[in-house]
Amino acid sequence: MINHTMIVSFDGEIPDSELDQYLRDIEQVMRDSGAIQTFAAKRHIRVPADDHSPVFVASAVVRLG
Repeated sequence: MINHTMIVSFDGEIPDSELDQYLRDIEQVMRDSGAIQTFAAKRHIRVPADDHSPVFVASAVVRLG
């Protein structure tokens, strides 16, 4: 099986409800395609270092298998 990790990042803050819907939509599209067997999505957990390099801060990480 091939695993693919996708880092999702937005320019600014995104409301939790919108991020949740975005992740549900990605999962549905991928499952409907029949191209995946597994799907996992996790929100980014902020750490103090995020303030020093915000360009590298993800909103969520998605793993497809």
